[in-house]
Amino acid sequence: MESADVYRAAHHMLLMHGMVARIYKREFAGFQCGKIGIVLNAEWKQPLRADEAEHVQAAQRAMDFQLGWFADPIYFGDYPASMRETLGSRLPSLSEEDKKALKGSSDFFGLNSYSTSYVLGRSREPKSNGWEAGGAEDLHRRPGAGPFGHYGTW
Repeated sequence: MESADVYRAAHHMLLMHGMVARIYKREFAGFQCGKIGIVLNAEWKQPLRADEAEHVQAAQRAMDFQLGWFADPIYFGDYPASMRETLGSRLPSLSEEDKKALKGSSDFFGLNSYSTSYVLGRSREPKSNGWEAGGAEDLHRRPGAGPFGHYGTW
């Protein structure tokens, strides 16, 4: 699958979230008293060297590509700037109408986060141009650590 296809698919998922939220709030929320939410998955990213701006920025960029990709349009009205800058035309743009429909379309937020990894700034170009390369950084876990049990400072 081409990387642009993944971004287009996610884009349309978000647009449908906004559309369904609007329909629900208009047609059903009044008598059902329901809420619209979203639950996202994200492995938390910590800078390996928190005193170096390059690594702090890399951790933020990695979070943008994993969590912000879906959360930012819903809570702030657009994709993260780091995604727009990095991906250019591969990331579909949101029209003003789309932004209006998405922003505030979730009444609550749920986060599934099972692990944390340390992030360094890029030391090399990504090996592929696939969707996973967009925010790719050098990821590290503590030596000998398994996939679970890593905790961030949050």
